[in-house]
Amino acid sequence: MTESSFAVALMVAAGCLSFSAADAEVFWVGDNTRLNARSGPGVDHEKVMQLTPGTRLHEQERRSDWSRVLLADGQEVWVHNGYIVDHSTFMQGRIVDSCVGIANCERIFTCNDNTEGIRTKTCFFVNVSNIGGKPLAEYSVGSTGTVLVPPEQLHVQRDPSMCLVDQHLGLSGRQFGRPPPVAAAYCNAAQDPKCDFHGLYEFREGVMAGGSRILGGDREQIGHSISLLEQWAAADAMMINEEPDGDNHLGQWFQKEALVPTILTYSLVREQASPESRMVIDGWINRLMNVANRPGGPVEMRRGHGSETHMHRRSGVNYTNHRYIRDQIAMYWGALTGNDLLYRQGIERYWVAIHQMRDDGSYPWESSRGFRAVGYSNLVVAMLIGMAEAALAQGHDLYGLETDDGRNIHTAVKWVVDAMHDSDVADRYARINDGAGGNPYEGRQDEGYHRFAVGWIEPYLFRFPDHPNSVRLREFRISDDAYDYSFEKPLAGPRRLLERRPHIIQYVGGNTSCIYGFSPT
Repeated sequence: MTESSFAVALMVAAGCLSFSAADAEVFWVGDNTRLNARSGPGVDHEKVMQLTPGTRLHEQERRSDWSRVLLADGQEVWVHNGYIVDHSTFMQGRIVDSCVGIANCERIFTCNDNTEGIRTKTCFFVNVSNIGGKPLAEYSVGSTGTVLVPPEQLHVQRDPSMCLVDQHLGLSGRQFGRPPPVAAAYCNAAQDPKCDFHGLYEFREGVMAGGSRILGGDREQIGHSISLLEQWAAADAMMINEEPDGDNHLGQWFQKEALVPTILTYSLVREQASPESRMVIDGWINRLMNVANRPGGPVEMRRGHGSETHMHRRSGVNYTNHRYIRDQIAMYWGALTGNDLLYRQGIERYWVAIHQMRDDGSYPWESSRGFRAVGYSNLVVAMLIGMAEAALAQGHDLYGLETDDGRNIHTAVKWVVDAMHDSDVADRYARINDGAGGNPYEGRQDEGYHRFAVGWIEPYLFRFPDHPNSVRLREFRISDDAYDYSFEKPLAGPRRLLERRPHIIQYVGGNTSCIYGFSPT
């Protein structure tokens, strides 16, 4: 490879060369088609990847039977255009659930399940023609290289006791250096002796520990984090092992939740990485995004509802935490690489999500999940705050968005705080006990689980120190008889929530007590 071609390849992999999709025609991979994407126009060119049904394509050029198309992650490939369909054909029998990249699209269709604690479904349109005073298409990445931490906040003084700490596994970021034995996000330990779930957990904890140590002033950690990312990239790790029915929900989930802190930590070291390392890591995350940023089958829909599941597959209506985290990682990668299409996925999803909450601030599916209803509701709040922080770093205030009737992020936070204070608030919906993994509901919440998920309180307290929700969060005390169902034992440790710092949650990038400083208690 010549020096000039290497530079071009690097810029493409890094997202430095942007491709405008504004004037491109939108196509989709047709139903029942797994389409080979190639490096050039013809079957004699190398097969780069396989695209699944429903993959959105932006056509840049057409040569006879072959089209050069732009994928959502910024990659350009060639496909045989006999297997792609236009918007009107693809949407026949469907209702669009995203306007990102579609010209003249103003409304997207969504549904809520279990409305008001009864097994009913409410479907409605959300207008995206005006989000906070401007159309979706006008939301652009302000400055590449920023995900959650704006450049001016990278070197502010942080409390070392919050940043230079061990993570959940009791190991520092420097100790996580091995690629997994199996380069997959999901495998069956009973059938495959090489399956290593623990390796994936170690990697996730390692990137979070590395990111917090870097923010805490540990300059040596930069090289360790680059090395860790490069090793996993070289192993092409976290790629999904497809299951026969296409519903690899465990693989999809673990891959996505690891990508959030991976992208954040990478944003802290990307400029210090060598051109060769950067190209390897960028290329790996691009490949992961091609897998992670696609419809997740029934796992993104409402599962276990018989004919409704089939309807959801047809209409593309998805509204669970799996969909939120997919758009969150797309937004993070778009913010880091300057890809507006990916970035707008998060803008759109945040806007839709505040419309999907009930009037009381609860989320219909998450709040129905039995003894973990509050825990899963915490996860959704964490993802939304993660999106709002990423947007704020780009100069866009999602925190200020609200529905016509006044619902906003504070409404969702209030319901979670109410439910943590009063189990009857959660019980109203939790007794539905749907999506709780088959566990019985006995009228109480897993306080160990929802305690784990409250890392979002650090950015929330940082942004809104005087909000009534913040006052209640500072005062919140875990009950003396709290039980941790995950470990089947009483919940140990301090009872005041803020005394349990540092708060670490992968859904907002890792150690939020470090990222946002040590907020006053």
